[in-house]
Amino acid sequence: MLQEDKTMKIAILGAGAMGSLYATYLSSIHEVTLLDSYNPQVDAINANGLTKVEKDNTKSNYTVKAVMSGTDIGIQDLLIVFVKSINTFDAVKENQAIIGPETLVMTLQNGAGNNRDIANFVRK
Repeated sequence: MLQEDKTMKIAILGAGAMGSLYATYLSSIHEVTLLDSYNPQVDAINANGLTKVEKDNTKSNYTVKAVMSGTDIGIQDLLIVFVKSINTFDAVKENQAIIGPETLVMTLQNGAGNNRDIANFVRK
């Protein structure tokens, strides 16, 4: 059970718009790692961080770690899946080493069937 004052280890699978947005919100409190299969994106995030622009045009920069998909970053407390739905099965399979028996896995993807693809790699 997660204590209120415990920092979570959170992996976000997919460093596109939504994965990056969630990373900015979560990284101020938790240890967040973005995983992506596009090396230039990973390099850019590591070099420049992520910049979030608010409705009033204020900008905030966030330092978030990014790694290539398939990198062993250790067991995570939470995995959030944001890859394109056609890539879900392969992406989760490639990163199954970060899913432990207590890891929560959440998908916020469009489309149907992603939960079934993910379920192949989550211990019940």
